[in-house]
Amino acid sequence: MADIARGFRTKAALTREAIMTTPTWPAASAAAATALLPLLSEDVRERPDRRSVQTALGDTPPDTLARPVAGSVPLQATYNGLETVWALALGYQAKRYAGIVFPQELATGVYKHRFEVDSDLRSLAWDATADGFSGGELAAGQQRIRRATFVADKQVECWESLSAMVGSLELEASPARVALSLGLVAHSITRDSAVNPNLNALSDPGFRPLAFHELVLRIGEYSASSALDSGDVLQVAGLRLSLDNRLAAPVTEATWPAIDEPARIAPAAVAGALFVPRYTSASETLLTWADAGTELMADLVWTGPLIPGTAHAFSLAVYLPCLMLLEADAPTTGPQMHQLNVPLTAYAQAPGAGFPVGRKDGALMVEVISTLATNPLL
Repeated sequence: MADIARGFRTKAALTREAIMTTPTWPAASAAAATALLPLLSEDVRERPDRRSVQTALGDTPPDTLARPVAGSVPLQATYNGLETVWALALGYQAKRYAGIVFPQELATGVYKHRFEVDSDLRSLAWDATADGFSGGELAAGQQRIRRATFVADKQVECWESLSAMVGSLELEASPARVALSLGLVAHSITRDSAVNPNLNALSDPGFRPLAFHELVLRIGEYSASSALDSGDVLQVAGLRLSLDNRLAAPVTEATWPAIDEPARIAPAAVAGALFVPRYTSASETLLTWADAGTELMADLVWTGPLIPGTAHAFSLAVYLPCLMLLEADAPTTGPQMHQLNVPLTAYAQAPGAGFPVGRKDGALMVEVISTLATNPLL
């Protein structure tokens, strides 16, 4: 009987590629997959750009101008198993913050990660002093590597994308599901890998999914002196938050037909929307803030079950140090309850009172409490 590919059996992995001491593109070889993703679907593939030239005698055979690899990878949002995804998408976690090694050990087997938006996602040397390294912890010229090997095992074949980078990330939460969708761009793809012929050796690590009801969202006017508190909690019917890394991936003479190393063409953009029942008193406050263009700050904290054998819970915290509501729209869509749809944009700012202190002062920071003891970038 011929092999049959069943979509519900597809497995995927995203593994950071080897650390280098000199900038290199692409990686010399694919990384061997070490952990599965909580995959919902994926469509990463080669998307060739082929064009014909019109002549008096007719169109010429198409020329291949480029063979970029790209696609989306929707994931179930989980408390564990996505630390590498956050690190690759945002790009930075210092070795130490205020002298404390990160990930920070909170208890035996419990660690806090702090991910920040880096100014560049290309291969970039660490700064021993600024990034919190002590003597002997950093090799000369050691690079921050934010590219990875993405592998989709479709049973019949295993599709392996070399040197994939996260061009975009979107977090979407509703009572039905909390999901995280990645937009990947990669150097090249193969369906006959010697490094990752399949993902049979990897098993489900026991993902802990985020639930919508576990979310506490707080939002208030930006302040360097007054922290958000329980009076700033906002009940939402749903939300969307996106990070656009604004990566350009040109095809050069040296890399044709593949892309050169992607690089930012502008600072990362963070945007989103809140969906709020119109009949709540908080909706009037949102309308007022939107009309006035008030500078705000917000945090979104999911708290999950206790980490087995500890008194600490799994946690995902998303911090927006400074944001503005662009408008507030409450259309009448029929004989039903109205919903306030509030788009927002976040931007770089020194963190307000009560926010974690980082090094980048970016528009977005993510903290994860899980069982992973290592920095995904190291």
